[in-house]
Amino acid sequence: MRLTRFLQVLMAIALALSWFFSAASISTTQASSVSVIVTTTGSTSYEQNRIIRLAKNLNLDSQPAMPEWWNIQIMSGQEFEAMLVQNGIDGLTYSAVSFLGQGKTIVNEDYLIFADDARVEQTLAHEAGHLICNCASEARANEIASAIIPK
Repeated sequence: MRLTRFLQVLMAIALALSWFFSAASISTTQASSVSVIVTTTGSTSYEQNRIIRLAKNLNLDSQPAMPEWWNIQIMSGQEFEAMLVQNGIDGLTYSAVSFLGQGKTIVNEDYLIFADDARVEQTLAHEAGHLICNCASEARANEIASAIIPK
């Protein structure tokens, strides 16, 4: 138990240092048995707190394949579009994208501004679905999302 907590703190420090120059804010919270780290690059604390609140609602404990750490980064719309182009996935999404094997999801801040909580929760659940199945299948991610969204 002490070793797990020590590793959580160590990972949070390492992540904080890695994002030091680009992140405006970093928050860490526990969502079930998954540690959720939310970083922002210019987003308001409202959107950061909203992501944390909605991620904590998800039933991630029902999915043993969920990574122990989930790094959610909020990027400005311009940064998000540039990242999509850089990774050769532009035009495939407007809301969010997850990187398999990295436990990382990047969310478009412009999407957050206009999407209501139910839509953002669905997006987070869908992206967690990709991380859980470690696959690019949209159908499988949607199946998992349905299972982890609170009824």
